[in-house]
Amino acid sequence: MRTEDGEAIISKIVEGWGKPYTKQISALGAYANILQYEVEFSLPTQTKPIPDRTVRVTFNIIQHNDGKYDIDFNFESESLKHKLNNTMRTNMFEQWIGRILENKHKIKQELHLGTEFEYTRQTDKNDKPSDPFCPSFDIQKIKMLNNHMDKSQKINVDSPRFISTLERAIVKLFKDLDPDETGVLTYT
Repeated sequence: MRTEDGEAIISKIVEGWGKPYTKQISALGAYANILQYEVEFSLPTQTKPIPDRTVRVTFNIIQHNDGKYDIDFNFESESLKHKLNNTMRTNMFEQWIGRILENKHKIKQELHLGTEFEYTRQTDKNDKPSDPFCPSFDIQKIKMLNNHMDKSQKINVDSPRFISTLERAIVKLFKDLDPDETGVLTYT
């Protein structure tokens, strides 16, 4: 079976897997008698035409000597292999994809504290919302550090004194890493 034929088979299978989702099929490769494909499902909306989460499903077309083939697949977040027309009803695919997308959305919100509710929970002394990702004390430290850096001594990297100090440090480091004094460093 050619890769293009396999892609057509996969396309026909997933066309009924949830009308609202966009689908992109990619050939992953051929291994002995197995053709492997990945289908990426996403849900663009009017406000977010570029979706921020996707669901990937990996398909295997297993070819037999008699010209017939079997198809199995698994969803990205699960190790369970499904057999086509065997382990899941066709009307379940849209719900399955929707559930994974929803779980990813929940995780993203929890990790990034990106909801309006989480944002308003962080307030300053005047009860105004403050950015939970960049607390004001950190901004103050950065400003203070910048002031100190401006006042600190500048290093002239072209000065002979700096170059000789750097050379001595590098030679010492090399000798520490080469105790047998072979003049070369091994991978370890």
